[in-house]
This record gives sequence, structure tokens and C-alpha cells, in this order.
Amino acid sequence: MSIQKSVIVLASLSTFQVIIVWLEYEIYNTMGERNWSLLLASILLFAIRNTMARLFVLVTSLGYGIVIYTINRYLTKISLLLFFYFTFDAIACAAFYKN
Repeated sequence: MSIQKSVIVLASLSTFQVIIVWLEYEIYNTMGERNWSLLLASILLFAIRNTMARLFVLVTSLGYGIVIYTINRYLTKISLLLFFYFTFDAIACAAFYKN
């Protein structure tokens, strides 16, 4: 995936996540109780967005032209690292919304 497409996907995810959060808060303000499906979608989109942003920063800071040829050797380590980041970021976001 090219860098431009990655930025567009990241911006689209951010926009969609903000719309979901706004809708969840709007329902919470009108009805007085949380919509758990929207809250879960918001948490997952937040974690996906942050994980993609972290990957994007990692790849661009290491040098896209250099990393693109050697990334296949480290793909399992990077995937594992991003999985753990996604998991702990989702837990942190859920703890934030819980309180």
C-alpha cells in the first residue's frame, strides 16, 4: 500500500470514529444510557486507528524506501508488536469509557 493510500485510510478511519463517538454521546445525552454496540465500535475503531498510526509512523521514521525491501523478514515481529499494542490500547480505551 502506498503512503498516500495509508494516509487516506487513516483519515477516513479517524472521521468515521469521530462520527461514531458523536452518535454514541448524542444517544447517551438523549436517552440517559449508553448504547453498548456503538461504544464497542468506538473503542475498536479507536484502537485500530491508533495501531495504524503507530505502524505508519514506524515505517516512515525508519525510511520507507529502506524498510519496504526488508520488512518481510520482520513481519511476524512487527505483527506481534502491533497485536499487543492494539490489545492494550483497546483495554486502555475501554477503561477510560468505563469510568
